[in-house]
Amino acid sequence: MESAKIDGGTFRTAFVLILVLAISALFVAVAWPFLQTLLVGAMLAGLCHPLYRWLVRLFGGRESLASIATLLILLLIIVGPLSALLGVVVGQALTVSERAIPWLQESFGAATSFDIHQWLVDHFPLVGDFIPSQKEILNSLGTAAKAAAFWLTGHRRSPQGPPDSCSIFL
Repeated sequence: MESAKIDGGTFRTAFVLILVLAISALFVAVAWPFLQTLLVGAMLAGLCHPLYRWLVRLFGGRESLASIATLLILLLIIVGPLSALLGVVVGQALTVSERAIPWLQESFGAATSFDIHQWLVDHFPLVGDFIPSQKEILNSLGTAAKAAAFWLTGHRRSPQGPPDSCSIFL
């Protein structure tokens, strides 16, 4: 069987085409998480451009002043309703917390008198023999909290105890 011969020009053209496709695919892979944001930004810019052109004519061709005015108008249009919505959400959160805290205290008692072991046994009697005591649960939670703190601080503490002298500044 005879091998096919490819001339230099065809090879270079094919190589450049494959290279362009590979770079384009990598670009799309990198930009994919941002495409929605870029699309919304492009749409917002297109929608606001007529306002900007009108302000440029109104301000006598001063583009910087028209840009600032456009941004301020859009800021008022967007931030105003969002701040009102945030006020409503905060008000609702305060109302819920004012109602929830007394209910929690009534249901579970004061935080110092709540026995999680007894509560679990009362609500899940079949597994009562397998539930550890209150002291064991608190010791396990303390150990888990220390381990999480050790991990979250980036393992800067040595296993022997106090942190290194350099770790305070890292």
